[in-house]
Amino acid sequence: MLLSTHFQKPLIYLAVMTVTLFSGWHAISQAEEASLEETLADNVVFFKVKGDTLIHESTTQESRKLGKIPAEQSCVAYLSEKKDVGSQKWVKIVYKGVQGWVNLGDVKRDWESPCGKYYQITNVPRNDVLNMRQSPTSDKTVGKIPYDYEDCLTGLGENKKWVLLDYEGTKGWVYSKYLKTISVDDCDI
Repeated sequence: MLLSTHFQKPLIYLAVMTVTLFSGWHAISQAEEASLEETLADNVVFFKVKGDTLIHESTTQESRKLGKIPAEQSCVAYLSEKKDVGSQKWVKIVYKGVQGWVNLGDVKRDWESPCGKYYQITNVPRNDVLNMRQSPTSDKTVGKIPYDYEDCLTGLGENKKWVLLDYEGTKGWVYSKYLKTISVDDCDI
């Protein structure tokens, strides 16, 4: 009896750990089986390009080329816009400050790379807001972040002194003097 009581706790622990590990593996395998299009509903999505990929001004191969992303480049931020053009699907992205369109077939979800920087608001006057702009050179406001917003903001890209942020699903450019970079460990994500 003493021997069975001695081994009872480790056996229960082993059974609980086995169930926990299996549950975690099952959730991961289910997530990997989800199609890329299903995951685009997430607030912040990053891609990895499959091969050299051109960034287009609009959703056609003939549109003006804005830049090129080298093969296997990761941390290409999805800007929550997708368009179907005939049999092709296009997604709006930002890569090294360049916003444009890439063919969805040229990218895959980046599950592994530690993408993005994290920020908190700073230097915004009391009772004011931090405007999010459509682009670094645009006066068009796409969102407003309250001066006292304390949660982490995910950075999706940078362009000189501007940072592209995700604020509760809204993506827009913010002047960097109003942000401080923080560690992902300081975020509740």
